Amino acid sequence: MRVMSILTARTLAFMELAELNLGSKVFLPDLVTKLNERYQFSSNNSTDKADLKEKGLLFEAGYSQAHSIKKLSFNPSLTYVEGEESTDISQQILIDLLEWAQKELGANFTPQSIQRWAFVSNIVFQSDFPLLFGQNNVLNSVAEKVAHAVQENLREKLDFQPAHLSLGHDPQKRSTTIAPFSIQHRANTLFEDNIFFAEAPIPTSLHLELLEEIETEFRKGYESR
Repeated sequence: MRVMSILTARTLAFMELAELNLGSKVFLPDLVTKLNERYQFSSNNSTDKADLKEKGLLFEAGYSQAHSIKKLSFNPSLTYVEGEESTDISQQILIDLLEWAQKELGANFTPQSIQRWAFVSNIVFQSDFPLLFGQNNVLNSVAEKVAHAVQENLREKLDFQPAHLSLGHDPQKRSTTIAPFSIQHRANTLFEDNIFFAEAPIPTSLHLELLEEIETEFRKGYESR
């Protein structure tokens, strides 16, 4: 497996934003100025009241100790950092930021302020064989029959094959859905290029580990055909 890019490494901290400003020590314009000075963000929506109400306080395109920050977002009960390296790095950037805000701005932050963590990992990778093809004889048989029917109807020969693997939770058991664990062919690439887009609600390191495991096991199925 050749990792081509980490498109998204987002770490989300569930915390009460109001708790950070308990005692009203943090003044919003001062916070924006200090964050821009420290992280050199190229833009933020602090002066757009409509956008601020809809999206929360959002900063974009900054950096921290040579690590890029795509987005930093503050919402009433959720704060997140999105980068392009790993969720571990995004998590550390967020912790460092909150500790800095506590020391420099008087924010009311302790490790207990964060109730729980969540992650989103998006990876583009290339395999050296058709990763999703040849794993299930039933699907392969159905794909051949679909291709035959399409050829008869449209007079066009197209090769149908499994194109998307997805593991998800029951959406009825949660008010908002969590990203699935999924693998699909990368948009605007040929199937034969074997380039895939993978998404998962887990840390980047575990995501890569599971993709390696899938590739190893799926290779066995493909080679045994």
